[in-house]
Amino acid sequence: MRRLGVATATIAVICGAALPLACQQTQAQGLDAGREALRTGDYDRAIAILSTLARTPSATEADRFALVQAYRETGHYEEAEQAATVFADRGGMWQVTLAELAVMRGDLDQADSLFRGGLEAGGRVALRSGAQLGRLLLTRGRRAEAGRILINVVRSDLGPSSESGDLAAMALALEGLGTGWGEPDRFREALRMYDRAIAADSFNLDAQVALGTLFLAKYNRPDARTTFEAVV
Repeated sequence: MRRLGVATATIAVICGAALPLACQQTQAQGLDAGREALRTGDYDRAIAILSTLARTPSATEADRFALVQAYRETGHYEEAEQAATVFADRGGMWQVTLAELAVMRGDLDQADSLFRGGLEAGGRVALRSGAQLGRLLLTRGRRAEAGRILINVVRSDLGPSSESGDLAAMALALEGLGTGWGEPDRFREALRMYDRAIAADSFNLDAQVALGTLFLAKYNRPDARTTFEAVV
């Protein structure tokens, strides 16, 4: 891993003196390798590659999110939060990511505050923040407020070409309504949404785990095992 990290850092340094096109191609290949390492569960390799290249101009939001996810999957929450805080200057979904990391660290008050900030942002950020906040409020016993927020999420118009994360957020909200209010149809709707989320992005490991967990809890244990094995 150390040798790979040195090589990756060397790419970033050399690119300062390389021809722009050649540099971009080299970095793009490295970023592709980093995302592929994440997809296959080689998290150390993903971190070694992306910890440098995800901070270069060639990196996309997907590359930056991949780095944070690799840190998160290996329990390096502090590093994940540090990277997400740097990337948060770009706006977008990073407030949601920071809130999710706060949940993982057990700082539910901070997570609540960040999710509420996301609600005020509107658009896709509000959709994802609302789904997460509603589930958080359910776990904290604030059922009435959770219900209002989750209903607003599921009433959102996603459209036919929604991003994977938006579809997964909708599934999470539907699952929350099924859990909190005993509506079995909501679980079936959630399954369909998780399927759509995974079809839209096979890198969405959270959606795959959530789908397997829902199968295990409510439906078909063999199907749940198949889903988990695909992730592992």
